[in-house]
Amino acid sequence: MRLLALRTLGTFAFDETNKRAMLKLRDLHSILVVFALRPELKAASVAVKKESIRVLAILGENELVRQATGAPPITGRGIRILALDGGGIRGRATLKMLKRIEEGTGRPIHESFDLVCGTSTGGILATATSIKKLSLEHCDKIYVNLGSKIFSQTTHNEETSGSNSWLGSVGSMYTSGKQQLLATTLYSSKHNTSTFETLVRQECNPEAEEPTWIDTAASGGPKVFCVSTQTSQNPAQPYLFRNYTYPAGSTSAYSQAGSCEYLLWQGVCASAAAPYYLYVDAFAIENERWVDGAMTCNNPAMMGVQEARRLWPDKKIDCVVSLGSGNFIPHERDPPISLVALAKDVLFDSACDTERVHESLSTLLPLIPGAQYFRFNPVDERCKIEVDETDVGALQGLFDATEEYIVAEKEMFDKVCHLLRDVDDTDEVTAKLLDTEISGTRSGVLVLEAPRYEEELSECTSALKNFCALRSISIQCADYSANRPMNPGEALSHLNTVAETSTAAVIHFNCHADSDGLILTWQKDVTAIAEPSSVAELFLSRSGSPYASVSEHCEAEAHIEVHGILHTFSGKHVQVNDVGERTSSYLFKRTVPMDYLDGSTSRELFGLWRGKIIVSQSSLPSSLVAAWLEAGAKCVVAPCKEGGVVNVESEQTDFMAAFYHALFVVGADATAAMSAAAIVQPACSYYRCHVLVQGGIVALRPDEEFDYDLDAHV
Repeated sequence: MRLLALRTLGTFAFDETNKRAMLKLRDLHSILVVFALRPELKAASVAVKKESIRVLAILGENELVRQATGAPPITGRGIRILALDGGGIRGRATLKMLKRIEEGTGRPIHESFDLVCGTSTGGILATATSIKKLSLEHCDKIYVNLGSKIFSQTTHNEETSGSNSWLGSVGSMYTSGKQQLLATTLYSSKHNTSTFETLVRQECNPEAEEPTWIDTAASGGPKVFCVSTQTSQNPAQPYLFRNYTYPAGSTSAYSQAGSCEYLLWQGVCASAAAPYYLYVDAFAIENERWVDGAMTCNNPAMMGVQEARRLWPDKKIDCVVSLGSGNFIPHERDPPISLVALAKDVLFDSACDTERVHESLSTLLPLIPGAQYFRFNPVDERCKIEVDETDVGALQGLFDATEEYIVAEKEMFDKVCHLLRDVDDTDEVTAKLLDTEISGTRSGVLVLEAPRYEEELSECTSALKNFCALRSISIQCADYSANRPMNPGEALSHLNTVAETSTAAVIHFNCHADSDGLILTWQKDVTAIAEPSSVAELFLSRSGSPYASVSEHCEAEAHIEVHGILHTFSGKHVQVNDVGERTSSYLFKRTVPMDYLDGSTSRELFGLWRGKIIVSQSSLPSSLVAAWLEAGAKCVVAPCKEGGVVNVESEQTDFMAAFYHALFVVGADATAAMSAAAIVQPACSYYRCHVLVQGGIVALRPDEEFDYDLDAHV
């Protein structure tokens, strides 16, 4: 029953509207986390755990999927990307370079990278090494089978080189190739499509059940995608078959067509659906059609960088390793048999070119701090073979050229292997803290303040504005002052709009809070307190006023707070009865909470918190902290005083100045920044940094041994 229910949930979650609705249900989210991360608590079977991970993957909860599958965290080292070019049977050259990397790192490929992508033959290798986790020896057997079972057999009698090659065949159709055109029309493609698809299905589905791309997420390992070319859309476009989804509510200027719902073998076939060689038209599923990814993106390295930025917007890129399948030295083109044939050759050359992407990345990636780019691609006349080459001598020439290239590039291979061998043994809590360092595409601060009267809360906000101006850090402020008339719900709608368009790394709440949550907006009314009376005595005692009477308080101070409700003195009315007794009636304008940001409303706005550091100057209910962390916030920094609550204290100004200096200038993580700030202002040692680890919330105290060197700007 559990398996059936989870499978149904996964089906519903493919719809974006359903996904958003499901992410708002805390009980559902919690049970999925328990099944996936701590199944023993619910006596869940291995199958239930796997199915729960699948649902979390569909929901875009990639960090929880990582934890549930036991994959190592991506810490300060950054993201490692492997990109594999297309090239048909020349993929055996790529295999030799992959073997050199495995030998140099001492680990299989799927343990060295966070994202693996491939086009055509590169897509086959990406799937085999990083989803199926096959050995490179097994991968080489796949290519042997491609040669012996598919490429060595043709559906009609023709040569496999010269004018009858993939490129040459098209041109010859315009001269004396009418018989060839007729043969291709009758027999569909040069090689048997059915045999190719059967081979791919056998490798993708050794068991009876055929997995979809997203099904494979439960097996752990890197994120993987294969590039195909979608021809059912006009114009044709690159299309990604991937084993992950994007986090709900994630926004990006880059948006690439793709899906995780198709069967694994279907994506591999679509990526390698070479026109003429394997398909006369396209690989089709119902009304959708695809051809070889080489037609639009034969080198997927740039797309790998784009996908990494969308999956991990706050992570730096450590390295991009791009492997080609061999190239040859440019030479003079033979005279074309016709202008049409020339145009055909140029179009194919342009579409399948891999070096323009390489040139762009070699120029752009050095501009990204810390990013390293490695391109390996042997250039030799022996690499100039057909994508379906079966001649033993020609293939041996390709192998020899690749081996010689690997020897010649020993220093560069050693360098990339040394880099990939650097693996952290970082525990989950430390990994969470390292994740709170300011990096990636997000920076700056979004400040939300809700003062009850003019100048309240302004000291800390002013200090933060001055700090950001001094350091050229972007800051955006939203003021929900009680003096600004607002309708119920208006602030929440405004918050949603502001936060969705903000690229801030930190959301800072300079707001009051109570047991219900953060108070975003206020409403006003009027009340009167008569003195002397028992009501006046109770009013005074509950306020904690140091004065003996309401009269004395109002003479000394304009405001008095009772149970979080601000009373502002506005006037006094005195009555004298018949016996001369005086009764004073004190009029107060009350500032009463109107809109709350609580656990429930935070779940409605779940997309706003993902990837953010959230700072509050007031103590928070645990349900609100949990809602933010479960929605993907990196951490929540807030007061947590034993035996009481904290509501925007004056000493917090110095604390916050030190905290943001350590966070943005020193480059500390959130807990280290909190520790530095506690040294500057020990009165604020009640702050805690809350993180979500293995489905549970951990509250971390300031570290007394924190030793960052703070300069005079703190």
